[in-house]
Amino acid sequence: MEIKERLFHARNIEIWVSPHATKHDLHIAHSSACGLQQLGKRVRIISQAPFPSQNICTVTLRGLAPRIARVAYEKDQTDLKLHFTLQQGNISAENVSLEVGPQADLTIIVGDNKTQYNHEAVYHYILELLLNSEDPALRLLGVALFKLEENAANDVCSATFTKEDLRAALTEPKHVGKVVEFLRPHFGNQPSFLFWFEKSPAVLQALCWTTRPGFQEQAVKLPGSVQKGNWCLWETSRNKKDSICQQLFTP
Repeated sequence: MEIKERLFHARNIEIWVSPHATKHDLHIAHSSACGLQQLGKRVRIISQAPFPSQNICTVTLRGLAPRIARVAYEKDQTDLKLHFTLQQGNISAENVSLEVGPQADLTIIVGDNKTQYNHEAVYHYILELLLNSEDPALRLLGVALFKLEENAANDVCSATFTKEDLRAALTEPKHVGKVVEFLRPHFGNQPSFLFWFEKSPAVLQALCWTTRPGFQEQAVKLPGSVQKGNWCLWETSRNKKDSICQQLFTP
């Protein structure tokens, strides 16, 4: 089965990050998790070495912890028995539960060139699924993930969209609010987002989302800036973009 088809049918996906992963690899891992989650997948990122090779199930005795004096087990070639010694009372079937975590339908290994599938190719398939979505917000997310740049020192993610980007994806800037909701859980502890939309070859419209007071203070100082809640909006000439970024990112 081709990886594109496996991605489409998988429901539980694990992304294993190699100890040798680069910053670029980590960006792909988190971008992939973000995209897959919005495509309706259950996604878990695992960053450890060696990679886990065992599935875990849990036996729970509900409400009995204060009454258990000792726990022991008995294991032979086929069976495992758990023995619980209670200080008082008995155990009923309602007290016992077995929890088995969701088993991964697909595992994506990032940062290991020895794997069968190139993780960057898998990532591009994820973007393709987003760009082919019926939801224009997911199509904008696909473009955003492809163009997203992370400034780790300032915990800021930024992207610049041309008119052609939006035209090709059949989407609009008005969906950027949903895109921020999609991105927030996957990039940093308290990320801020700065998006530039081309209005003309010489003019850019900026939309900045942040909960950090210092960043907001810097943004509202910009000429023509308007603040609406956690958003700041302004327009500027394209040739001032770099100097504005420097001003925003300087503590």
